[in-house]
Amino acid sequence: MNGKKEVVEKTTAEKRRDQIVNTNGIPNIIYEATRFEWYSGAEVKKDFSVTELLKPPLIKRLEEKYFEKTKLEASDQLWTMMGSALHHVLECGAKMCPGRYILEKRMTEEFFGKMVSGQMDVYDILEQGIEDHKYTSVWKYVFRNKGETMAEWTFQLNVYRLLALKAGLPVKKLSINLIFRDFELKKAEAARISGKDDYPLFSSIQIPIQIVDEEEILAQIHYHIKLHEASRSLEIADIPHCSEAERWQDQTKWAVEKTGRKTAVRVLYGWQQAMNYIRDEVKKDKELHFVTKRPGIPKRCINYCPTHDHCPWYQAYLKDQKKG
Repeated sequence: MNGKKEVVEKTTAEKRRDQIVNTNGIPNIIYEATRFEWYSGAEVKKDFSVTELLKPPLIKRLEEKYFEKTKLEASDQLWTMMGSALHHVLECGAKMCPGRYILEKRMTEEFFGKMVSGQMDVYDILEQGIEDHKYTSVWKYVFRNKGETMAEWTFQLNVYRLLALKAGLPVKKLSINLIFRDFELKKAEAARISGKDDYPLFSSIQIPIQIVDEEEILAQIHYHIKLHEASRSLEIADIPHCSEAERWQDQTKWAVEKTGRKTAVRVLYGWQQAMNYIRDEVKKDKELHFVTKRPGIPKRCINYCPTHDHCPWYQAYLKDQKKG
């Protein structure tokens, strides 16, 4: 005995548990549930998960560099936890149809020299289909065709399909199944009456996902791998910032306002447009009208990025906000 205490390296799952704190004082049993290892791929040997391929390179590098220093508030992890807990519900459904479903099958394959891992929520043997289940906001559905949402869902499911085919599972059908945590029946009824596709009609909805040519998906995988690998040779400060779409940032708007009025007269997407509106459209009290800038809010950065304390773009954004 040399008296030295052996240091045992913590697993990724254990390190993640250490990240989660409860400064907001949610009930301890719920706090402990957020620390449960819901994600089964933490210890899988891989270079990328399918979802990591879709992450902006800056976020992935920040997560890798500051992983052990990052603290996650337990109350902010509740919806993520509930989404993971949905898989236990799927297990109950699968038990009612013995032999039909394969659940949470993890597959790993080498693409362009990198190991890519993905886990299907459900493989339907009868339908030869892959289903991904998401517990999410109604607005994710409403704005699915704006920004990158549909493109990301299509990429994710088609990579799963490629992995499944390599694992010997035929795939003829892909779908995203959404369960809405904020569904409102009155809004659904209004959408049904109007016939507009601006709100889901039910609290759960299935969206078919297009099967994309395998060569196209391979090209996209290659693109994302190259993007991430290129960032590894750069300092954090030199990695390209996330795009507005990746920051979930609305487009900057310009409001035509009037002194004494609480709401904007008109909201436009350019300063010159707003000035032209005052010049050409305002017929009365023109001198009382003025233009204000309404910058798009980077919602992902503010509310959903665990590494924003270390992000050069976000820290500069905060400084600009204080100046404003």
